[in-house]
Amino acid sequence: MATLRKYEYINDIHVYEVDLTEEQLKLYKEDEDKFWEEVGYDLDFEFIHDKVGDADEEYELIED
Repeated sequence: MATLRKYEYINDIHVYEVDLTEEQLKLYKEDEDKFWEEVGYDLDFEFIHDKVGDADEEYELIED
């Protein structure tokens, strides 16, 4: 007997937003690495929505 196994991978996408001040925006545009080091990790992102991405499929044949 043989079995055909299907694997389905679905990626969930979670979207967050945060408003930047003029100073933060300027720093982000000038030097993104410095932005993340100085202010990026302290930002309070707000959850906006989620979305299920396209499913990828993979099949495996299992034979005895």
